[in-house]
Amino acid sequence: MVNVEKEILKKFPNLENRADILKKSVIKAAQKIIHEDQVNLFLEENTHLRGLDFVEAILDYFDFDFTFGSNEINNIPSSGRVIIVANHPLGALDAMALLKLVGSVRKDVKIVANDFLLGIKNLESVFIPVDSFKDQQAKQSIANIYKALQNEEAVIIFPAGEVSRVSMTGVKDGLWKKGFLSFAGKTQTPILPILIDAKNSKTFYTLSIINKTFSTILLSDEMFKKRDKRINMKIGKLIPFANINPYGINREKLAQFYKKHLYALKKGKKSYFDTITPIAHETNRKNIYKELKNSELLGETSDGKKIFLYDTNDDSDVLREIGRLRELSFRKVNEGVNKKRDLDIYDTYYKHIVLWDDEELEIVGAYRIGICDDIYEEYGFDGLYTNTL
Repeated sequence: MVNVEKEILKKFPNLENRADILKKSVIKAAQKIIHEDQVNLFLEENTHLRGLDFVEAILDYFDFDFTFGSNEINNIPSSGRVIIVANHPLGALDAMALLKLVGSVRKDVKIVANDFLLGIKNLESVFIPVDSFKDQQAKQSIANIYKALQNEEAVIIFPAGEVSRVSMTGVKDGLWKKGFLSFAGKTQTPILPILIDAKNSKTFYTLSIINKTFSTILLSDEMFKKRDKRINMKIGKLIPFANINPYGINREKLAQFYKKHLYALKKGKKSYFDTITPIAHETNRKNIYKELKNSELLGETSDGKKIFLYDTNDDSDVLREIGRLRELSFRKVNEGVNKKRDLDIYDTYYKHIVLWDDEELEIVGAYRIGICDDIYEEYGFDGLYTNTL
């Protein structure tokens, strides 16, 4: 449960020495601004939920939603380690929205969170806590980020480390810290930028100019002002590890290039970095198996995997998945065709030997073969793939 009095006295220890009437007035005002009773009632009613289920409950409670380009969801890798960098215009709600967005593609996602959200145990499984006032915890947090990336997970980072404030050029993040580049460099991890197009109230930005610390207390109230709101997100394309520093500059300056790159997404400007076409998301496994069951079963391996001879059909889920897996495999050795699936014209009339794992419901191998007499009769020598070599 949230204890506003305890948190206020932790942030402002000098308040303890003030007159009781002043201390009580400040704490009472803070409890109202932070909506302590409403927050604690929500926590009590949803104590059974954890992780992404709890994230969804928060967004449902505020009826808060987001939109994005229909094709952009494919920019989020469905597997493999990735660092997602984003601006931080709102506070807790944009963190929740990012978790839901990425969680809709893959469940192995974590977000680096500051002390504003650290006390909510329901979110521990998706949070990597960072409290800059505690050196020992900071070291553990860094170790947890590396561990997540080594486990091939997705890690969301707000490089600014705090909520966006108003500036001469509008509502934008402050200077981005270079930490995310260090994590990417040491783990050879690609970077995915996601722009969040949103802002807080004028009251928040006005108070931020006067006193940034006091404005932070308003963030909970800002959440409640976002009831029934919709924001837009722009999901950029993946920047592969090989391209994360094309300019050869130091990481402090490079971090600001990434910030510019992210805000340029909103205006559709040319990328500051070379990106790659995202690999397609996994095809529906039940549909794949349904197609394979209608194919010729050639036999089984000693460990129980089935071998099918597959003839390509129109609108083939099997072929889509073979193309996806090809591109995924070849990119791991720095090859591939830089398309979301590696397919060509020959795939449409060659046959495919497919190795299928019944337990995992997945294709674990495939090889295409051509019946030369049939192909020559239909297409001539040009119809043979070997004729291109």
